[in-house]
Amino acid sequence: MAIVVIVVLLTSSVVSWCLLSLVAGRLSILHAHPYAPFFYKSLATTLPGLVLTLALNPAVGYSSVLSSHGATRAAQWLAYSLVAFPFGAILSVVVWNRSLRYQFGLFSHQTIVSNTSSSSESPAKWHIRLSVLLVLLIAIVACYVYTHLPSIPLLVLTASPDAIARARGAATWGFLGNQYVLTVLGLTFVPLCDCVAFALFLHYRTRLLKWLFCLSCLLTLLTVFYNGAKAPPLDHIWSLYMVYVYAAGSKPSSKQLAVVALLATMAMLLMFHFMMGVDFASNFDIFHTGSMAARAVFGQMQSLVAHFEVFPSVVPFQQWASVAGFLSRQQADTPARIVMKWMNPAGVEQGKAGYAAAYYIGSAWADFGVAGVVLMPVLVGFLWTSLFVFVTRRWSPVRAGVLAYLAGWFGTQAQASGTRLLYFPELVLSIVLLLFCVLCARRLPPSFKRRGIG
Repeated sequence: MAIVVIVVLLTSSVVSWCLLSLVAGRLSILHAHPYAPFFYKSLATTLPGLVLTLALNPAVGYSSVLSSHGATRAAQWLAYSLVAFPFGAILSVVVWNRSLRYQFGLFSHQTIVSNTSSSSESPAKWHIRLSVLLVLLIAIVACYVYTHLPSIPLLVLTASPDAIARARGAATWGFLGNQYVLTVLGLTFVPLCDCVAFALFLHYRTRLLKWLFCLSCLLTLLTVFYNGAKAPPLDHIWSLYMVYVYAAGSKPSSKQLAVVALLATMAMLLMFHFMMGVDFASNFDIFHTGSMAARAVFGQMQSLVAHFEVFPSVVPFQQWASVAGFLSRQQADTPARIVMKWMNPAGVEQGKAGYAAAYYIGSAWADFGVAGVVLMPVLVGFLWTSLFVFVTRRWSPVRAGVLAYLAGWFGTQAQASGTRLLYFPELVLSIVLLLFCVLCARRLPPSFKRRGIG
């Protein structure tokens, strides 16, 4: 039975890649295809762990509380979701009569043409005003976030792993400021602004825009690292890579990507060594509990399987509860938090464990059961293909930054929550705020223009 499930899972991965490539274009990482982060990250974080678990049933991490039946069910639904997602993209093509394959190709061509014409072009004054405004807002939000933290994990990185874990838990669960400011502005609006600032610099390459971006990038990385989480800074760096491809009209070589990957791996090794207390050699052992390799191979997989174990056998389906409380302070009610309490109750009680983030069909199952898992991939495929088609209708530095952030955000949230892929008020509010900033930069009051600011 396990061999059959593995063959079906691997076959569905190939079929999904072929269908998505047919509808949305080749899923190239070098060309920063909008679906590349979602597709390859989803496969890398779930497929190897599930295949090894079904084949070998290794005792890693929390596998003692998981069953082979749960792993088989998770693998079956994962196989279904991989094939169902492209049909959502096909539905978008049918409804809007415009494919992402065509739109992204046109967008990439406009990038090259625009950068060729901008080689001797000076930035418009409103572009400079926009960059200044974005950096100012990023600085204000960063100051607000750090002045409302009960403890700053960045300042205790040399302490013991237990002290770092407690500081991270306090920063995550004990934030003293407004939760809406943290969620909407700090974790969504700030990275979006930084992507736009980078796109403006790459398009015009002036010294002023360069220094503005350097400042915004530093403040953004500090903001998303507010609670010591390892993934958000790396996710943002990936979004900046996509901005580079979209705004500069060129792509780095495979050697350059390999160097970046090596540096990222070294950074993760240092984080796991100092923050998790795992020695460097053990971090490459996939069967060493808590190691970087074990977390990469089995972490998401175990969380996904646990969602099918917990709901509804231990906890009833959540239905609309996770949607209603998404932006509230009661985030302990989310499926990922409930699963973590079940997997690691001692860690949650000590403030060391947070969420059991899983591939988005896990939360779809936790919320609505079979109906959620059946419908979610199709709805997500339709909605996000439609969004990408809309953004790529024409090229501009602002659209390049927005597209890169959307692609990175989609790839990240697909590993966390299905609800957030359909219901994302923080993302909508951030884009509305960005549009308001663009409007303000383009249309300054006459009094400012008379003073020479415009």
